[in-house]
Amino acid sequence: MFLQEEYFSRHGITGVPIVNHVGNGSLLLRSNDSPFNWMVLAIRWEDPHNHPGKYHINFFQPIHNSYRNGRFFIKTLEKDIQIEWDRFQDYILGWSKGSKSTPIVGEVEVVLATWEVFTYCIDDWLAEEADTTLRKLHYASVDLDLTLQERYCGYQDALQYLGEHYPPMFRAFKDDMKSYLRNYCHWLGELVHSA
Repeated sequence: MFLQEEYFSRHGITGVPIVNHVGNGSLLLRSNDSPFNWMVLAIRWEDPHNHPGKYHINFFQPIHNSYRNGRFFIKTLEKDIQIEWDRFQDYILGWSKGSKSTPIVGEVEVVLATWEVFTYCIDDWLAEEADTTLRKLHYASVDLDLTLQERYCGYQDALQYLGEHYPPMFRAFKDDMKSYLRNYCHWLGELVHSA
């Protein structure tokens, strides 16, 4: 719990949006128009040491069947949005109120959504080169008729099988996709979700 959260909790203050500093963070968004249209909001703090730092913000879209190109995402903005340190809170609060996408919130939901994005990027490979066992495990991880826990178990089984039988694809997931999980801004997801 951050200091401001502890203070609000101790004094019974609710409904105050909390914006946290981010050195390097991300938020996965799903389009309200299509369940298979994702966007990643990436935030990076740059501190030049001789004057106040800035936040750099950009958006990335996954590229369908991009595994052969060696990159899974493409920037949607040519140049980063640069936000002065003292304007970050206002920018984030304004952006969260105007966002037309749904943030992915919840630990398991974030993991499964990241897996869905990865499989979107390797869709052709799954259809053409993966064996039947991996395809069945994959289906169990993305089948929306299953419970969240069943899908998560399917994801774990698919990931284990991928690591044992297709190490290059496993490394691609681990290296390229899991970085979003390590730096995930759960607080921002909650903020956007409540706006």
